[in-house]
Amino acid sequence: MGSYAAEQVVGDPDEDLEQKMKPLQSSRGATGQVRVRVWKKGFQDYTGVTGVYLLSSIRMEEDKHAPLALTDAVHLARSGSGLTSSAPVRFGWFRRVEADPAVAPGGSRVRLSAEITLPREAGTGVWVIARNLTTRKDYVMIHAGGDLWQADLDAPEKGPFRNHEIAIVAYRSPLEDGGRDRGAEGRLERQGAFDPKKPFPVDPALLLCRNRGYTVVTVTRPEKRR
Repeated sequence: MGSYAAEQVVGDPDEDLEQKMKPLQSSRGATGQVRVRVWKKGFQDYTGVTGVYLLSSIRMEEDKHAPLALTDAVHLARSGSGLTSSAPVRFGWFRRVEADPAVAPGGSRVRLSAEITLPREAGTGVWVIARNLTTRKDYVMIHAGGDLWQADLDAPEKGPFRNHEIAIVAYRSPLEDGGRDRGAEGRLERQGAFDPKKPFPVDPALLLCRNRGYTVVTVTRPEKRR
């Protein structure tokens, strides 16, 4: 068994996480990065950054609490193997989400685009689901090349005419054929993955990103025909 030491939490300038834009009501599910040193006899040390996912806190004394967190795995290379110890990225993240147009009359279509950095080992069976939280309608986003995923949303013709929040979640299908798994989506919904008012959950078995995508589409009344 090796040894593990965490030094400090650091930010990632390449990420535009939702948590940085909205304060969390609870620490549960908060994500970030931590600088660590991992060592074991007969292996190369690893000193660097790895992902950290804050699950909760535990009481140590009456007035002191310690965080309980999950970190990405660190792979140690054997000494003399010629390989390098590393901490592969386990979770990706939503970098940008855009609705075009952002203001749409009822009955029109809206192109939803999301730039997502996925972990290299994501493989097949990747599903990106966009949910209109007002109408509760889901849309499957299609891979358009590179890091870009897209879907066409319906602006409801009969309203409601107001802001419609759109939440997007990326997950890995647990099914053998890699098909869409509505049972898994229900599990993520119960965990709060689609709810922007809740901290994003930590579920390494399903989730591919450490945050959710989010945008708002304003649906207006369609112009009356003359």
